[in-house]
Amino acid sequence: MGSFMSSAVRSDWRESQERQATTMKSDMISQQVELARRMAERQMALQVASVRELMLWFVPFAITSYAFLYRGYRNTNSWVVMFPLIPVTFGFAYQVHYAYGNKTAQIRALAEKIMANEAHMMAVPEWQSTAQFPPNPSDPSPPPALQAHANNQTAASGSSIKETADVNAFHYPNTRSA
Repeated sequence: MGSFMSSAVRSDWRESQERQATTMKSDMISQQVELARRMAERQMALQVASVRELMLWFVPFAITSYAFLYRGYRNTNSWVVMFPLIPVTFGFAYQVHYAYGNKTAQIRALAEKIMANEAHMMAVPEWQSTAQFPPNPSDPSPPPALQAHANNQTAASGSSIKETADVNAFHYPNTRSA
């Protein structure tokens, strides 16, 4: 009877351990997603801050350009002197829109639309995490990603043995290949 009780307790204990592990994994994943979201927001804020800092340099440039070009127009009475104001004005308007307007929201909406409707235009390779950290030193074979890379190179060239040996020697320096 003690054996039966202990096996029941063990199975309950294992089930509770598995539930705790599943809960911890889901909590960790949600924390990582939240961290990734915060990092993306921080990067966007950094970009906006850099554009705002650039405005501190661009505004005086634009004002002096306007003043000198207007003075050149007054001296020559030729509208041709004022033509450089057109690209300067467009550049200035874009920078103001990005720094103080809703340009970041427009860019984000456009990026989401492209990812939803035109995913075929983005050539992103498939990434699979198969790495072991740290690599097992008793296992002389390279990780599957490196094996696939070596296999791709084998198809492209005839020196597969040397390339595989080079990959193994680079990633596993303490093991010796035959």
